[in-house]
Amino acid sequence: MLQFTLTPAQIALAVSVPTGRQPVFFANGSTRYRLRACSYKRGTTVVGDSTWAISPTCWPQHIFLEFNGSPLYPRRKHHAHLDQPIELTNMLELGDNQVRVSLPSTVQKGAEEPSTYFLAIEVISTSDCETLHREVAEREHFALSDTKRELKRRLNCGSSDDVIVVEESTLRVTITDPFTSSLFTIPVRGIDCKHLECFDLGVWLETRNGKPSKFPGEPSLVDGWKCPICGHDARPVNLRVDDYFADVRANLIESGIDASDARSILVDANGDWILMQESEDNGNGTRLGPYGLSTPSSDRKTPRSFSAQTSIILDDD
Repeated sequence: MLQFTLTPAQIALAVSVPTGRQPVFFANGSTRYRLRACSYKRGTTVVGDSTWAISPTCWPQHIFLEFNGSPLYPRRKHHAHLDQPIELTNMLELGDNQVRVSLPSTVQKGAEEPSTYFLAIEVISTSDCETLHREVAEREHFALSDTKRELKRRLNCGSSDDVIVVEESTLRVTITDPFTSSLFTIPVRGIDCKHLECFDLGVWLETRNGKPSKFPGEPSLVDGWKCPICGHDARPVNLRVDDYFADVRANLIESGIDASDARSILVDANGDWILMQESEDNGNGTRLGPYGLSTPSSDRKTPRSFSAQTSIILDDD
């Protein structure tokens, strides 16, 4: 049995679900409640929030559910292409709420199911982009010193397990948003992401898919928050601004560099970098070459020059 308690304030935030085919109205801070099941390798005992968030819904073949005394019916993939969560919002009660779960004895003993199933009640919160921008900005950042330390670690790591092939102790890192191919404005990545490349916060929030609708401004779909680079959890609550790459952007803008020329930077183990500017002067396609910066701000360190022949191969798979 799963049980949770709702206060009057929490009930007031839950979206009102009208009967029939009337639209549901959302507001900043409004909430929904849903029940989900996910399947993991047999023997799994703990599932973290980030792993859960990117796991697809998967119901056991045989399961019987009740919520506050009313039966629940899982929507399975042969009805909706994929197994779907069960919405609980219109069945909420003030005070105690209970989900009762019944499984055949053969399922409980693992005789029929090759997996371990986890069930959870999720609280889905609706927020506008302005609120999310503020929350991400106020949350702890990836500090400039931390990113420099990670760059140094990667450049000094000679382990065969390292996924980066490095020549001449430099690392090339992309500084464009993967959706717009332009210089990011607010560089962010998820706290579980292993890559250094960032994407733009504003673009990320504005490009989350919603269901087809005639009503503009409808909230995005809940399950569309996988990192565009690695597929890990990139919900707003999991995003962090990277101060190192924010500093790179500020340096470029202050130097008067055309942002359309900014595609990637070449970084050394000290965190010093130069812009790799695109040019098309060889007649055989795009060539990368170093672009030196002269920073106008006295408190910024001028990136030192690197060899134009340095090449880096990144493999984030």
